[in-house]
Amino acid sequence: MSKPLPFWLTRCLILPGWKLLSMQWLALSGLFLLFGLLLLQGPWQQLGKTQAEQQRVTQQIAPLAAQLARMPTLEALNQKLQQVAQPPAADEALSEVLQRVDAGLQRWQQQENSSRQTLQLHLDYGRLLRLLDALPAKLRIDQMTIGTQQEGLTVQFTFQDVAVAEAAAVTPNE
Repeated sequence: MSKPLPFWLTRCLILPGWKLLSMQWLALSGLFLLFGLLLLQGPWQQLGKTQAEQQRVTQQIAPLAAQLARMPTLEALNQKLQQVAQPPAADEALSEVLQRVDAGLQRWQQQENSSRQTLQLHLDYGRLLRLLDALPAKLRIDQMTIGTQQEGLTVQFTFQDVAVAEAAAVTPNE
């Protein structure tokens, strides 16, 4: 043991105890910090990717949000639809509907003292569908007979006026 101690060791042994203890704590804290950073490196990278993805999605959403802000509200659309799609023939007379559909009227008979009408028409299938769609709401179909011919259909309707029938039901014969 004739060999002297290395210089750094003699220098450490000469230091007071509190300085030696603080250097040990500093070295241990540095090691813990290094291992902690290594453990947190994966979540930090994931957080960076998530933030980049969030920024990209926010940039994609911005034009869509601006477009959505320019669009009308659901209430406004419903009001426009109610204005545009009002019942087509609520007050329209049956003769106007027949002219608009271009139905070939063969016979029209109105029974006196009754709210019944009998019509015989010559038309094709498309016109029949348009006629049924455009019939006034005040008329109720009591009977409908369809016959086929080479050049189209022959349709016979028996209508009842709903308003007159309801009035007759409320006030029976006295």
